[in-house]
Amino acid sequence: MTMIEDYFNQGGRLNQVRPKGYAIRREQVAMAEQIHACMEKADALRGERCAILPIQGDTGIGKTLAALVPMLHKVALHRKAGEMARCGYATFTTQLRRQVAERDLPLALEVVAKETGVRLTAAEYWGSGQYLSINALEAAGKELSTDAPTMDRIQAVLDWLRKAGADSGLMVDAKAALGIPEHEPLVPQYHDSAWACTWREARTLSAYQAMRGRVQNADILLLSHAAALVNAHHWFSLLNGGKPKEESDSDDPEDGVRYMVFDEAHRLPDAAASLTDRTVSLRRLARVLEVAHEQKVGAVDEDLVNQAQAFRDIIQKAGGDGPDDQQNDEVVLASQPVPHGDGATAREVLRKAGIRALYLNILKSVKGVRVKSLSESARDALMDVHDICDMLDDYLSVLDVKDGGKGNPYQLVTGLSWSPVQRYPSLNMSSVSPGRMVARYWRHYPGSVVPHEAKPSALWGAVILSATLPDLPEIGIFDPVEEEKIKWAWQKSPYLMIPNVRSYLRFEPERAFGTMDFVLSAATAPATMSDTQQASGSWNNPEWEQNHLLPMIDAMMEAADENDGVAPRHGVLILVPSSIDVDMIVAYGATRPWGERIIAQRKGDSLAAKAAHFRKSSGAVLVSAGGWEGLNLPGQVRHLMIARLPKSPVNMVWKEILREKYDEEKVQKIMRLRNRHHFLAKLKQGIGRGIRSTDDRVTVWVADSRFGIPKAVRMLRDPRVGGGGGEAVFEVIPTRFRPALNQARIFSADDGVFAPKAPADLGKPKSLGDGMLKFLKDLPTAAPVGRSSENRLSV
Repeated sequence: MTMIEDYFNQGGRLNQVRPKGYAIRREQVAMAEQIHACMEKADALRGERCAILPIQGDTGIGKTLAALVPMLHKVALHRKAGEMARCGYATFTTQLRRQVAERDLPLALEVVAKETGVRLTAAEYWGSGQYLSINALEAAGKELSTDAPTMDRIQAVLDWLRKAGADSGLMVDAKAALGIPEHEPLVPQYHDSAWACTWREARTLSAYQAMRGRVQNADILLLSHAAALVNAHHWFSLLNGGKPKEESDSDDPEDGVRYMVFDEAHRLPDAAASLTDRTVSLRRLARVLEVAHEQKVGAVDEDLVNQAQAFRDIIQKAGGDGPDDQQNDEVVLASQPVPHGDGATAREVLRKAGIRALYLNILKSVKGVRVKSLSESARDALMDVHDICDMLDDYLSVLDVKDGGKGNPYQLVTGLSWSPVQRYPSLNMSSVSPGRMVARYWRHYPGSVVPHEAKPSALWGAVILSATLPDLPEIGIFDPVEEEKIKWAWQKSPYLMIPNVRSYLRFEPERAFGTMDFVLSAATAPATMSDTQQASGSWNNPEWEQNHLLPMIDAMMEAADENDGVAPRHGVLILVPSSIDVDMIVAYGATRPWGERIIAQRKGDSLAAKAAHFRKSSGAVLVSAGGWEGLNLPGQVRHLMIARLPKSPVNMVWKEILREKYDEEKVQKIMRLRNRHHFLAKLKQGIGRGIRSTDDRVTVWVADSRFGIPKAVRMLRDPRVGGGGGEAVFEVIPTRFRPALNQARIFSADDGVFAPKAPADLGKPKSLGDGMLKFLKDLPTAAPVGRSSENRLSV
């Protein structure tokens, strides 16, 4: 019996600890075996190269335990041998991280302790924004004039913080102590961010410092993707015991994190992009210098403030009145000639003169300032100036690369844009390839463009885990042949536990895990938004909505109300791309009998709060713009509608700064590649909201005909169905549900919901015919465990 079987088989450690709550799942065992093999390879390589295993696994497999147990077992064996080794588990959302911390991790630690005799420690890393700011609360208590209950709540939070702040100070702990549900605001009428610490304030908190101490000494740490990537940028300062750069510069730090699991890995590119996407308005630049001057920070005198203001005004005036809001309401580049600039455009002034001169003057002004001699307000002002300097330095570095310099390994691009609404120009920076940021984990890239300076990986092994993995270059795994063509390519590629970068392992739960039926649309697809409409959020399509979408919602509600007599009644979930759609459906619902059961979740609304309301309400209808992922409603959703495909809105600022570097064809290609995965991942996550437990049964209604009609249905040639090839995005449907998709019912406004049939002029066949039977027989029914799916359709 293998080590994995000792844990996962009948009578194994997991079964012993949870005799009634654990069931053997062969896909979980197979996944754990693959992860164990990755850890073994990582130990053999010992950082010479990072062993990486990308895995796609659907809900119901038990991915978390399949990843945690082999990784913790490996750390425990190192500890038992007297060696220092640690591991980490990173998620994108706090919700999943809390779930791992409270449910899966304690079980994994217990079974590993029973198997190895080593009891490992765990710690959770919390960002500064999760801690309460006593300064913000005290200021609110003195300055706010609001109702008595709100002031009483602020005082209660302050009292708790003064008593328990040294030990905790976390918002979640304050809510628990005061009996406030986690999804509700700490103080009524105020967002929790109003009471959050800045990172500067958090560093002064004893609770925050204690947390960092626990994290630096724990055997396993739980953290966010962003925290993991930030620490990779700073030479793994947190992961390598928090040592300063000069002390953690070795290739093999003794107490470093050796193994990592990145769950929700489809969001890794988003976390990486958040580290490179930077914007500073010239209005803010001028304002920061004004405050610095008022606070007497260094030699930031009035002349320097005036210079910043003048530069801001010159650039702003260069655009005249800006774009016509009625004609072209999009962010545009400032390319008009600058008055009295000898024909130079604002862009040229930005690069050649203004910003560079201003930046050098700022550095000269704040150089040598004694921080200890400054007041707290002056120190804050100085930090703001430093933030601006960092942005300007990065911005100018990228310009140097474009204007003949060398380097730029993260493929940063920069540009100047401004809003047609606010009329304020801004400097923007982004990365064409966020995967390059993620790749620092696999290579421990030191930041130099000199290949021989690249170090061995500080990470020995990594498991990249998600229900919807992106293309591997988006998470920093590139084709070695392609990399050889790039002069600044990193020295060593990671060791892939798969044949190549174009494939990865896929696991699905057994057929018994949930049941899914489909009702698809025969209507004409909704009109496509223009870039301008998407950027402004002003798009609507009343004809399609009135003639197809709303009648289909009525049909779904009729089917839901003809329920199986279950009490309490099952709920209905309607997923939409934007709050505009939420408002439209809510307005229509006000005229329908089912409208009083609507729970609307718009942008900015707490998804957790709306989900809690939904769980308590029999037969509720949750209309959500944010519930595509992270919404867990096992056994409560019987009907799920995808009202519109979740196409990613066009990021106009990003598009404009790409135009600074590339021609229009290249810009469109980059935009398509970046948005494709986001769209498919979001759609798959959304459809997955219907199956969260073994006994779930859901009917998925897809109102947007761009989803397509399966070939098996179209071959029946029912004239009511139409062509319906659509975009063929069926790859987002788990393999075990493909037979049900091939038997989908169709909705049209004229015929309602119907099962497609052969046309009457062909007669009513007694059978499907040999050709059709062979086609259906050949359809895939389940993906082989540990094998890659073939013939993937693309958008």
